[in-house]
Amino acid sequence: MCGKTIAEDHIKLQIDHKIPRNWGGLTELSNLWAICQRCNGGKRDYFATFDDTVMNEVMAYDSVHERLAHTLRIHLGSPTPSDLLEFVANAKSRQDDWHKRLRELRYPVIGLKISVGKKKTERGMETTYTLRNWVDLPSNPTKVIREFERDRVRKHLKAR
Repeated sequence: MCGKTIAEDHIKLQIDHKIPRNWGGLTELSNLWAICQRCNGGKRDYFATFDDTVMNEVMAYDSVHERLAHTLRIHLGSPTPSDLLEFVANAKSRQDDWHKRLRELRYPVIGLKISVGKKKTERGMETTYTLRNWVDLPSNPTKVIREFERDRVRKHLKAR
């Protein structure tokens, strides 16, 4: 959000749900924050462009991999804005490296084909991600990915 303050910028703050209630967000302290009226309106307008039912389903997934994959699936074949993916990735817990979680979906054990693009917007250049195919995810994609990474390290160490 904009980062403006009451003291320096003389703005009024509004209490906002980080994850909207109609997307499954709860009215609890961890899902509330104070943001300026302009940011709150912009966020509301942006989120209104997405189908509430679909986003409620996406946000219900505990796994960051599932949330990212299903968000991309909604836009199959079309660019998905990186800010939406970042939001979805961080919905349940802070993901310092959500880009890595996205790359992990390309691993052969998962099999998603995701291309990266750039798009000019009024805010400047925006990175987008386009899902080129869909395959059903394993029941625990995070576990499958971690096992794949461990096996890859073992093979690399053996080759030395």
